[in-house]
Amino acid sequence: MTKFLSDHLFAESDLTEEQHQRICDLLVLAFPRYADLFRTVSYYYAQPDHRLWYEEADGTIIAHLDFEHRTIAVNGVDVDIAGVGEVAVHPDRHKQGLGRKLMALLQTMLKQQFQVDYGFLQCRDEVVGFYQSVGWHKINQTVHEVDIKTGKTVATNGNALIMPIHKSVDDWDTNGDVDLRGLPW
Repeated sequence: MTKFLSDHLFAESDLTEEQHQRICDLLVLAFPRYADLFRTVSYYYAQPDHRLWYEEADGTIIAHLDFEHRTIAVNGVDVDIAGVGEVAVHPDRHKQGLGRKLMALLQTMLKQQFQVDYGFLQCRDEVVGFYQSVGWHKINQTVHEVDIKTGKTVATNGNALIMPIHKSVDDWDTNGDVDLRGLPW
């Protein structure tokens, strides 16, 4: 395995066009179904405010995620979260521990540098087990989010997971719904 450089954490506003393009290059490979979209933008729904990635010595990004700090409502109570999206590992680098390493780094960075109670993400069925194996906990609550096509709030019951950061899993209110107060990630 090629050694990669140290991790990179960037505010979205500090990214260069070249960095956005390198992120797009990875996302096209990681999500071929959305290749046409990711050729031009480096996120799908809500615009992130931070990016975290690993890259090889030649600058190729081999593992990436983004997140946005947001105050959501859980059963009507404000909760500060980091909404995580665009989690991707280069297809040639699967099964090498990069996703696990990226998740551990995310948790450390959020604990040390951000005032959020939890990480929050939604995902496909086939990756729930991975996320649970790296510290995420599935919640079984209806999630309200803004639909990107209509701009209207819709209710979803897909896979939603939380990662404890400054509060414990036991502090999460499992009663009532989750309102993202905007687009998902």
